[in-house]
Amino acid sequence: PPKCPSLDEVKNQKQIVFNFEGTGGYAPKGFYMDQFISRSELNGKWELEAACKSIGVEKKCKELLEEDISEGVIALPLSRQLMIPFHKDKKNTLLYYSHTHLKHSMKCLAGLIDQSKKENIKLPPIKIMGYSWGGNTTMKFAKKLNRKYPEVKIAKVFTVDPVRKGLGVTRNLFSSKDSKYFIKESNTGEHYNIYQKTDTSSMLVGIKGNFVEEADKNVNYVSIQNEFSASYAHIALPESMHAKSLMKQFMSVSGD
Repeated sequence: PPKCPSLDEVKNQKQIVFNFEGTGGYAPKGFYMDQFISRSELNGKWELEAACKSIGVEKKCKELLEEDISEGVIALPLSRQLMIPFHKDKKNTLLYYSHTHLKHSMKCLAGLIDQSKKENIKLPPIKIMGYSWGGNTTMKFAKKLNRKYPEVKIAKVFTVDPVRKGLGVTRNLFSSKDSKYFIKESNTGEHYNIYQKTDTSSMLVGIKGNFVEEADKNVNYVSIQNEFSASYAHIALPESMHAKSLMKQFMSVSGD
């Protein structure tokens, strides 16, 4: 998991965003590489490669750019990719976690909350998001925060095709009906959710996301372009214009 920032590092930021990646897609080195490229005002990895070649460090750059493969990533880092346009703004504190990092992320935020109370400093708006099983972790994160710190509000939540775990996962494999498993937490300002029920091929058996009860926006992704994306909609969805539009709304703050 990422290093948790200190209160001094976040107190003057515009927002703190916790992002939970889906199964097999967690690639933290790539996250920091995306951040470096964006903040260096380079136009993508190809421009970084050209810059590396010009100063004779092409081999080292190539190793860094191939980190997703070296980390053993078996799926696309789709939640990470949604973040890329927002790295450039240095006033955003973006924290990138695996869906397995619930304990680490909660410890990080709890530490910031406790320290801010001790020093009487107001934290920036807190936002959480996640894709697939990362969406599941997002919902658990909001629930745990509500239990431990009911006075702390989450400004916005964004879930991208959230998927159930445990015995309930069978509903994501075979059922096209909306599940009432996920529900917006009372400590959440706005909750945006986008999901689909057409996937038949992801992970061989198909993965279907879930509706979130009481969410401010529940978008059922049905604008599938062709049969391929319909059968692999779980993977196609984060790259859709619908998801990117909701991401912009999620990342926006008053005054932007």
